[in-house]
Parts: sequence; C-alpha cells; structure tokens
Amino acid sequence: MRLKYYVVTVCCMISFCNCKTDNSSHTNAATADSLKLENTIPAANIKSTTVDINTLSGEYKIDEGSMISWTGTAPMKNHVGTLTISAGSFTITDGKIMAGNFTVDMNSITNTDLPADKGQDLISHLKSDEFFETTKYPTATFTLTSSEKIQGNDKITHKIKGDLKIKDQSQPITFDAYVIGSDSGKVITATTPNFDIDRTKYGIKYRSGLLNTAKDKIINDKVGIIINIRAKKQ
Repeated sequence: MRLKYYVVTVCCMISFCNCKTDNSSHTNAATADSLKLENTIPAANIKSTTVDINTLSGEYKIDEGSMISWTGTAPMKNHVGTLTISAGSFTITDGKIMAGNFTVDMNSITNTDLPADKGQDLISHLKSDEFFETTKYPTATFTLTSSEKIQGNDKITHKIKGDLKIKDQSQPITFDAYVIGSDSGKVITATTPNFDIDRTKYGIKYRSGLLNTAKDKIINDKVGIIINIRAKKQ
C-alpha cells in the first residue's frame, strides 16, 4: 500500500526503555503505526482527486492531524508511538519546495503498544531529564535547507535536507518524501519512508552503547521516524 503524504520534514527523535534490535522489526513497527494514520490524512471532507505536483505553487500551512510516528528498539522489546506537529508552513514553486519549517510538540508524545498504565510510565520516562527534558525543551523544530525534485520515481517525489533541533542541539538530516496535491491544489499531503535519527547527537545518551552499557541493557541509538503531513494553501 502506498502512503500519500507530504513531508517538509521534520522530525523528532525518540528512544527509550525496552525494544528489539532487529532492523526489520524496527522498520515494520514504524510503518504499521504510520498506516494507522492513513485514514485521517487527507481528511474525509477533502476531494481526493490528485493534481500534477509540478503545477503546485504557493504557501501552505500545516494542518491538524500532521504527526510523526516513532519506533525505539532495545534487546528485549520495541516501542512505538506518535508526536504531534503543532505548527509549520512551506512554500512551493512549480512543485519544488523552496522553504519550510515545522514545530513538534514534545509533550504530545504518546505510546501505542503498551497498556495505558505501563505506557504512561514510559512516556513519563521519555519526558524526563534522561531523555527529552520536555519541561525545559517543550518543542523540537525542523528547518528546510534545500530540496530536490525526483523525476520518474513513483514512490519518492522529493529529497529533503534540513536542520533538526532537539534540546537546543541542531543537526543536519536528509530524507525522502512522497508528496501529492489534491482539491485543485489547495491541499498537499505527504509522507516519508521510515528513516533513522541518532539520538546521541542531541545529547540523549541514556543506556547508549557509547557509555559502555551492558549489552542486554542497551537502547538502540537509532530511532525510527515516519513523518505524515497535511497542509492547506493560504
């Protein structure tokens, strides 16, 4: 099944307490979680007829329902969840993304694989000083630095580069995106394939292998990310 959503990119990074190191499980879990969002993007009241992306131009504001799916892995378990993209916009000229940014609400982090009580324990830990320190750093941001239109690929329309800032530490990231226009070009939706972010580059080193953590206690430094975005023309 093909995902259809747009990506300005984004992002977020998450790690945690228990998960699998198997890369296929890591990717599949993030993908499965993202697929649950497919029925809400685009919204039911948006006309589904797509338009040629090369005809799209204008400023688009990120709409409600845009979010990030994350997967964290460790030796015994993996965990998945979501983060809300709370604000953002981007500018397109003839189908090319010229500028863009978005903000992630780090306090919106959820877990979707555990019972409510255990999930809340995990979320509290992820919000703590050992991970994202959400009281001190309530948001993460992504700022586009460049984009490239990809021709002749029915799964990828853009390659995105930008700076992802978490806990006041900014790092460059690159990812692919599949972007479509609908409702006569008034709406853009997009998604990214699953890609990884290295949490240690943002100072999140709890149970990292970099700290000589025992093998059975290590939490993978790489966090799986899928970005789903819907934006409306201004």
